[in-house]
Amino acid sequence: VQLPLHLGGPEGVPLNIPRSLVGVDATVNGKTLRFVTTHLEQGLFAEAQVAQGMELLQTLAEEALPVVLVGDFNSAAKGSTTPTYANLVAGGLVDAWKQVHPYQPGYTCCFNETLKAEDFNRRIDHILVRGEIDIFNAGLIGRHRRSSEGLRPSDHLGMAAVLGLTE
Repeated sequence: VQLPLHLGGPEGVPLNIPRSLVGVDATVNGKTLRFVTTHLEQGLFAEAQVAQGMELLQTLAEEALPVVLVGDFNSAAKGSTTPTYANLVAGGLVDAWKQVHPYQPGYTCCFNETLKAEDFNRRIDHILVRGEIDIFNAGLIGRHRRSSEGLRPSDHLGMAAVLGLTE
């Protein structure tokens, strides 16, 4: 699903901004899984973002392999932004963070525009799995990493998980 914009206002030059996904089939110890990453539109463009999430679910619907889906979904796990996260979970994906930390919010967003101060109030970056995948741990990374100028490498914290393919 592309985000249609008009440069210079409603009568301006039309521009479609595409989003996509990247996936790879990986074989680990003789078992294969599909690893997918994406970045969906921000909440300002909620209609396009929700459609992108539904398109993603449709793309993965007939996938027989176990799936690990990661990315910046721009949809808060607590439901305060768009319904995309809830749609993905309702579509059969399991939130690794929530499985390991059911009572901790795990906010990943955001450092401010200077990449120096933080105002974490939502988790919009997710690791979601489906199929024969065990979730052993999940954690946030990058809070204390800074350049020599005091900048952080991203406006979000990273999320990592220890996963395994079910025997």
